[in-house]
Amino acid sequence: MAQATEDDQTYVLQFTYDDEDGCALTALVNDVRFHILVDVKDLQKSRDKPLYYEYLDKLYGWRDAERWEEEETEKQQIAGKGERKGQTNDKDSAIDITTDEDSDEDQDSSSAAVELRNWILPAFSDVTLEWAPPNR
Repeated sequence: MAQATEDDQTYVLQFTYDDEDGCALTALVNDVRFHILVDVKDLQKSRDKPLYYEYLDKLYGWRDAERWEEEETEKQQIAGKGERKGQTNDKDSAIDITTDEDSDEDQDSSSAAVELRNWILPAFSDVTLEWAPPNR
């Protein structure tokens, strides 16, 4: 696999996943746009099973982190509605100083997405180096 140089400029323009465990990544590398689709069925059929399981692990980490963040947001909205209706909240009004270690989740959705993105992009460095060299 070719190595990216310090001159490479890579920007992720869009990164999403679907309900069928696939994902799509659009990146701008040295002013050339690449659209990468990861089809989990193709990974599953490949002989490299650790690659398939590593992908799923990272994808599910991202999905789980998003789901956890949505649940936390809903809880906060419900708690806020209860306070507005005159109900009291059992929490102290002091500042919350809990850390990530206190959380049930290992990482947030942004860092989980970055981890998967950084796992996918290097696999295409040969292609990006050929089609979008840094000094063209």
